[in-house]
Amino acid sequence: MTPRLRSPAPAATKLRHLGVSRRLGLGLAVALAAPLAIAAAPATAVSAGPTAAAPAPEAGAAQQVPARSGRQDHRPGPVGHNLPKVASMTGGGGAVASVDPVASQVGIDVLRRGGNAADAAIATAAALGVVEPYANGIGGGGFFAYYDARSGKVSTIDGRETAPKALHEKSFVQPDGTPMNFDKVVNSGLSVGVPGTPATWKAALDRWGSRSFAAMLEPAQRIAERGFVVDDSFSAATAENAERFAQFPATAKIFLPAGTPVAPGSVLRQPDLARSYAQLRRHGPAAIYRGRLGSAIVATVTKPQTTAGVTVPAGAMTREDLAAYRALSKAPVHSTYRGYDVYGMPVPSSGGIAVAEALNLLQAYEQRTGLTWKNASQAQYLNALAEASATAFADRNRWVGDVAGVPVRELISKGFAAERACGFNPGKAQARPIAFGAPDGSYGACAAAAPAKAGVVNDGQATTHLTVSDKWGTVASYTGALRTVESTT
Repeated sequence: MTPRLRSPAPAATKLRHLGVSRRLGLGLAVALAAPLAIAAAPATAVSAGPTAAAPAPEAGAAQQVPARSGRQDHRPGPVGHNLPKVASMTGGGGAVASVDPVASQVGIDVLRRGGNAADAAIATAAALGVVEPYANGIGGGGFFAYYDARSGKVSTIDGRETAPKALHEKSFVQPDGTPMNFDKVVNSGLSVGVPGTPATWKAALDRWGSRSFAAMLEPAQRIAERGFVVDDSFSAATAENAERFAQFPATAKIFLPAGTPVAPGSVLRQPDLARSYAQLRRHGPAAIYRGRLGSAIVATVTKPQTTAGVTVPAGAMTREDLAAYRALSKAPVHSTYRGYDVYGMPVPSSGGIAVAEALNLLQAYEQRTGLTWKNASQAQYLNALAEASATAFADRNRWVGDVAGVPVRELISKGFAAERACGFNPGKAQARPIAFGAPDGSYGACAAAAPAKAGVVNDGQATTHLTVSDKWGTVASYTGALRTVESTT
């Protein structure tokens, strides 16, 4: 079986047709704080924060896009430039939460026309691949969790990228045995994983959707063609990556026009990406796993096109690696908290495990101190939340990976949390970094933790997450990401 290695960094080399780019993250398939939109009449999507909407482009800047069938917005000009940016909306008929108003509106439109949570989640994710390319895209992967209100069952799809078959435990080690420079590897073809996103979208729609794969990707193609108005955060992310992007001419052409990052208020159109979506709509995921897009991926990975004077390591991905990819159905991680059932993604995601342990720790802290978070001060509660999160992540960093033998049952057990709660002080934070524990099934009152080791974890800032709830009460929770592969040794 193709190894599915932990990969805390995104695809390094920008693929012109795929919009692959860099933003690091954790891959948690857990619904966290995000802008919320409600399917109402009129339905409006929202984005994070109360910032003002970006100004409309100058007259004549927009391109006319031929109308297609369906009740879509085919007006000329960039998509969604007049959507309000507020934190929440109210209404009925379902809800969509994502980081971007244009993408959220796509999901709302699907719900309003009778689509279900799976349909809207995939349409929203495809749109995010256009407007949020630093966190996800069709060249990446992700985790999809689905609650079916009719059956009460929670299911998951592991759609993470896989390592090309040629990679091994020494692929990122220099001849002298030292690790290769992280930045050098990330900005190369060597660390690009076999994409899982298209297979995940198709698997989710085949299993739970009521709309076609082609129809759910149509809004994303339209946004790529017509463009969208760049906001402050998009421009800032581009500026942060400008030095890296400049190494690859195809990337620079899109995001560094005239040699400078796309500016707030400008309209970003991506015709190559639009054509890639058109290929996917016409041929399905086979366009990547067996078709022309796959050939483009392999060519870029094995022969990265760089600026004159710049060389980067080449990768070893093959067409056979693409053809062998499968999105995997897996049982979710299940834990309890105050009488509630809590479900999350299983390995290789750390999300379900880390959240379960953190919740268990919060309960254990109450039992040890007699405090209740309902009656605690804000400072006490925030301290407890920070300690639980840091402790869970110390254990996650040591024990969770895409390897055999991850002690999932022990990591999410109440006994392990009780032992790990020994270091908690309601009035003081533990010294960082917090040492990891021993999830061995034998738990005493307090056990000595392993010595902590200082170091830098290349987890970066964020993936992108979306959550959709439809009028039937079904919920889809999806984290998309762009990652590279990394040896777990």
